[in-house]
Amino acid sequence: MAAAVVFNYSQGEDGRFQHLRERLDDSKRLTAAMREQLFPAIIGAASRFAIVVASNHTIDERGLHRTNLRVLEESLMRLSPCPGTVLVDGYRLAKSAPAHHPLKHGDSTSACVAAASVLAKVSRDRIMRTLDARYPQYGFAGHKGYATEEHRAAIARHGFCELHRRSFSTGPLPEVT
Repeated sequence: MAAAVVFNYSQGEDGRFQHLRERLDDSKRLTAAMREQLFPAIIGAASRFAIVVASNHTIDERGLHRTNLRVLEESLMRLSPCPGTVLVDGYRLAKSAPAHHPLKHGDSTSACVAAASVLAKVSRDRIMRTLDARYPQYGFAGHKGYATEEHRAAIARHGFCELHRRSFSTGPLPEVT
């Protein structure tokens, strides 16, 4: 999951945008409830945004890191026209990507990067809650797809479902009695 957000700073100095900027932070430091509250405010203040998701099959074929970079690049390309200055969180993208500046800790120093991170996490969490309703035995709503002990135990108990990546190695699965 990746997202990109464009704010028009020259028109964004009204109170609404300023209030949003004050609330934005690295999405990992925000609670799920705070991210959900920010989601519509970000969409309302953004001049453009894009959210892109990659399938487990794509990750299995290309690898997680390469897939992450590709969906980030794709999210930027969907911002057509691409803004004059593009900041990305931490990584340099392929030469095919729009001109960009990798920014270390971008989600804690740039409003656009922080907002994109919030959109990506909220979108992921919503998808995981939907998948949890479809596959309740795996607890997707709780672990969000990370290889927690609970998730690994569910896989040991129920086997893999069509959503699980086959390329992710977490070592042997725990035995469930």
